[in-house]
Amino acid sequence: MEENFHVTELSSYRARVVFIVTILFLVTSTASIILRLMAKRVNKANLTADDYAILVAQVVNYGHAALVMLEALFSANIGHHADTIPSSGPPTFFKLLLPLQIIYGLILGLIKLSICLFYNRIFFTKRFRVASWAVIDLIAAWTIGSVLAPILICRPIAYNWDRKIKDGKCSNQTTSFITIGVFDLLIDIAVFALPLQMIWNLQVSTGKKAALFSIFGLGISTMILSILRIQALVTLDLSDVTYTATFPLLYAFLEPAIGITVACAPLFGPLVKTSRFGRFFSQSGKTHEYNLSSNFERMTEHDHELNDFRPQVTTMITTEGKKPPHVLKRSTAFFDDG
Repeated sequence: MEENFHVTELSSYRARVVFIVTILFLVTSTASIILRLMAKRVNKANLTADDYAILVAQVVNYGHAALVMLEALFSANIGHHADTIPSSGPPTFFKLLLPLQIIYGLILGLIKLSICLFYNRIFFTKRFRVASWAVIDLIAAWTIGSVLAPILICRPIAYNWDRKIKDGKCSNQTTSFITIGVFDLLIDIAVFALPLQMIWNLQVSTGKKAALFSIFGLGISTMILSILRIQALVTLDLSDVTYTATFPLLYAFLEPAIGITVACAPLFGPLVKTSRFGRFFSQSGKTHEYNLSSNFERMTEHDHELNDFRPQVTTMITTEGKKPPHVLKRSTAFFDDG
């Protein structure tokens, strides 16, 4: 019998949490995209491949958020125990769950791709490029697998939501979810680790290195969410899925939503510099060499690539025994106005 979707009250605490958190982080990811585009405009830089990838990811994220909110608002019974809801409830939940799984893999793949393309634009050594493209290959393989797995795991596909179909069968869905999550975490670690050595080798002050590491380190937040999702999936009970899948569902939305912000954060430099906060640090940076506002200014310009992250600085000694300012500036030209 065909089900009719109808709006319901957010009758469970878990449904309310899912709905509110989804809206909050959808706004956050949208704001991050807007700030990224504003930074590009301030820097008068053209959009590049990493920008397009993250823009597509955000478009997909809107669909992701819509499906999650449908789970909370419509007759999907999210947050309720299976034995307390009518028999017509769970199928709707599963109908929405299938596209959610597909979108989850697609959006995370786009975010990781955007980050790696951004790396390729600013880190220009051959060894790094080889490592980066190897990680991109892993991302592509994982994305394809995570999109196909929920489609192929049950036969016929309608058996995902209608377990009354004769001769229908599914492989172990929980194991599939966990496997996808584990490989997602491993690839996140690889993406996070890619630029660390390059940053460490930069001949800049410790303060600037700390700022760089902290911004790239934002990616740790998505790893934490991935771990929480895996942990929640381990305890997933498919016989009570409308209740036990609540937090895996929420984590699956938060991971890409926060991932979009993480991917955009390194490009906010021009906006920080033009703000009052940025001007304050810019002034103090003349004395303390902690000009945080300009750390990523060059990273947002597609025409500033480095062939060697160990700049050759020629030491010139004046009669006072000091290095001329223009020589010192060469070692940090990647970050400063130069």
